[in-house]
Amino acid sequence: MNKKEFVYYILNRLNEAGVDICVLSLNSTGEIDLSTDVDIISMNYPIKKVIKLIKEFARNAGWLLVNVFKHSGAGVQLYFYHSDEYISLDIYSKYWCNEKIRINFNRNFKTIKNNNYFIPTNESEFKYLLLKRLSKNSIEQKHYERLFALASNIKINNSDISYYLGEDKSRRIIEYLSNKKKLDPEIINVCFYSMKRKVFEKFTHLVLNIPRIINRILNPTGIFIVFIGPDGSGKSSLVEAFSDRIQVIFRNVYIFHWRPMFLPEMILGRNKFNNTNPHQFKEWTPIFSYIKFIYYLIDFILGYYIKILPAKIKSSAIIFDRYYYDFYFDLKRYRLKLPISLITFFNIIIPKPDLVFSIIADPAIIIRRKNELSLNILQKQNEIITKYFNNNKNSYIVHNDRTLDITLSELKIIILKYLEKKFK
Repeated sequence: MNKKEFVYYILNRLNEAGVDICVLSLNSTGEIDLSTDVDIISMNYPIKKVIKLIKEFARNAGWLLVNVFKHSGAGVQLYFYHSDEYISLDIYSKYWCNEKIRINFNRNFKTIKNNNYFIPTNESEFKYLLLKRLSKNSIEQKHYERLFALASNIKINNSDISYYLGEDKSRRIIEYLSNKKKLDPEIINVCFYSMKRKVFEKFTHLVLNIPRIINRILNPTGIFIVFIGPDGSGKSSLVEAFSDRIQVIFRNVYIFHWRPMFLPEMILGRNKFNNTNPHQFKEWTPIFSYIKFIYYLIDFILGYYIKILPAKIKSSAIIFDRYYYDFYFDLKRYRLKLPISLITFFNIIIPKPDLVFSIIADPAIIIRRKNELSLNILQKQNEIITKYFNNNKNSYIVHNDRTLDITLSELKIIILKYLEKKFK
C-alpha cells in the first residue's frame, strides 16, 4: 500500500467508523496534497478517539507510527512510515492555531461532502490557507497557485479575514490575490507581526499549553543517538548519511562531535596545531588528566541539560559522532591517563542516549581507510567495544565492513523499531 492508497484507506475506514473528516490540505486542482502534511479536522468525534482509530487502521495496513508531535493546544501530528515512504497526518478538532493566531473552525467555516470525506468550501479554504501561511510568514509558489485558483471562483468575504488582520490589510491582500498577484514580502511581514489574539484567546492558549508542555518535558518526542567506534571504522560517513535519512521524521537534526561543547576547549592543554592524528601526542600527567576529565565531565552533564534535552523536547534528533564512551577504549586519543574504574564509576551520572550504535570493522580494512593505529590496537578496541556494549540496553553492534547502503538499512530498521515501540 503506497502513500496515496494509505491516506485514502484511512479516510475510508474513518468514514466507516462514523467519523466525519474534513481534509484541508488540497493542491491546485483541489485533490488531496500528498507532498506535504495532510491537515484533517474531526468534525464530530473527540480528537483522542480519532487518533486511536487512525493508529489501529495504520497497524492493519502495515504502516508504522514513528513520531507524534503535539501542537500548541490545537492538535496532534502523526508520522507514519512504510517501504521508504513517509506521510504526516495533522489532526485537529475545533481550531488550528500557533503562537500567532487561532483559526476557529466553528466560526464561518463551511464544508461540503466529497466521496467519503468532507472538504472546505472555496471561501473557507481560502481563508484558512491564507491566514495559516501569513501566520507562518511564508507563502510558497504552490500556495499562491491554490489561492489564485480559489480567489477566481469565489466572492471573498472581507469581514472574515479582517477579523484576524484588520480592515485595511485585508482589503489590500484580497485585491492582490484576486488579480493573481503575489503579495509583497513587506505586506506578508507586516501581517505576520501584526497578528494578535484576543485577550481571552491568549489566556486560553496559555492554559491549554501547560499540560502539553509538561508532557513534552517528561516525554520528549526527539531522540538522542550516539555513534562510537575506532578511528577509520566509518562513523563520520555513517552519521552524515544517517542524518539525511531520518531528518524527515524530526523537526531538526543536530550533529555533535564527541561532547556538547557547552564549555569551550581548555586553553591549557590544547594542541598547538590542528592535527589529523591525535594519537601521536604523549599522555598528560595524571594530575592534569584528572583536571581535564572533570572539565569534560561537567560539559557532558551541563551540556545535556542546556543543549541536548531542550532540542529533544522540541522534537529534534541529536546525533553524536563519539561520546563519553570513547574513554573506555581510546583514552590515548584524549591524552588522558586514567583508570577504567574511574570511567565506569562516573558513567553512572552521564546522561544516557536513547540509542548507541557501536561501529566496528575488520582492522585490516580500517588500516586501509585510515592508517593511524596498529592492527593490534584496533583489534583490542573492537574487543573492548564488544565487551562493554554488546548486551547494553538500546546498544547495538554494527559491522561496517559492508557497503554503506547495507549498513544504513540496518540502522534504519533499528531506529524504526525503537520509534514504533516508543509511540505504540
